[in-house]
Amino acid sequence: MKLKYAASLLVASFTLAATSCSDHDFPKNPTLVSPISGLIIEVNGEDYTALPSLTDNGTFSDTYLLSVKIPSRTATIVQLSFSDNTLTSDIQAGDEVTFEDNMLAITAYRNGSVVDKYCVEMSFNPPPYYYFIKSSDKDADGNRYYLDLDNPQTIASGTYDEWYEGYVDLTMSNWDNVGLITSDLETYYDYNGGPWPALSYYTWVGTAKSTPGTGYYPCDGPWNDWTVTNDNPDIVSPGVWHISFNSSTFEVYMTETQWCVSGSAVGSLTPMTFSSDTRTWSLSTYLSAGSFLFETTPVTFGNPTFNLGLSSGISDIASGGDEIEIAQAGQYTIVLDLSNPPYYTYSLTQN
Repeated sequence: MKLKYAASLLVASFTLAATSCSDHDFPKNPTLVSPISGLIIEVNGEDYTALPSLTDNGTFSDTYLLSVKIPSRTATIVQLSFSDNTLTSDIQAGDEVTFEDNMLAITAYRNGSVVDKYCVEMSFNPPPYYYFIKSSDKDADGNRYYLDLDNPQTIASGTYDEWYEGYVDLTMSNWDNVGLITSDLETYYDYNGGPWPALSYYTWVGTAKSTPGTGYYPCDGPWNDWTVTNDNPDIVSPGVWHISFNSSTFEVYMTETQWCVSGSAVGSLTPMTFSSDTRTWSLSTYLSAGSFLFETTPVTFGNPTFNLGLSSGISDIASGGDEIEIAQAGQYTIVLDLSNPPYYTYSLTQN
């Protein structure tokens, strides 16, 4: 276990004051002590210290800041202590806790009565990402390879490393050339080539190019029939592709996906329908009491498949997640939204 911030909160509070812009930013009481004297939280296997924040008048606020490298909804309390040793809390060392909207509430008690409430705010850098471009992306005048920054398609690294992934809509495309653009818009990657006959799983190694600075990113390829079905009757919404990209080797893995619902609640693998207008998958069906997962069926035998279930990470659902429970049988509408990687969501409505 690696301790990221070993300084005590007393030292941290002095540092916060000492690094302010001018003398009047110092707390009026130089011996001011943080109510929570020690708060260490383990997130994704690493320990972080929550630091007190100051109000405008130089006193400690009730919010403590937890800056992490990789966010998570769940965490473990390693240490929680108060400056006033008569106080206790609803959270103890060793407890697993859940952050809601990146916030964790802590209540302090004395002799069973509430004394104060505190909040821990988890902060982190947004996951890095790449833009996706295709030749049929056009501006108002019909010019191709136009990157619409108001409504882009992206892939992202939820693990904050060299691996990026996401799902892109190619349902209205045929033999489009495609590419990936860095988030700073300085470089893009394409490949001069494409399969024949068409494939539902395709790999290529990107060639780096400097962007023209025009807002347009002409790609030499790769090209493919992005809506291939191979006459597979299980494919009801062809043209949605999973992309996995290694930013170190520039390798790109593209797999056409058909999302389905599977599990005891639905009985058999049941295809969902994709809407390009909302970039969501949906299914209205009868569900029995039981559980289900989201799962892809391969367009071509041997293609990679994917599954999504309930997650405690930064996304509502993730690969390898738990099954979604259905307590009451009935007619339901299920919507799967994969349009904002790495934050995947779903909704379940009983009709």
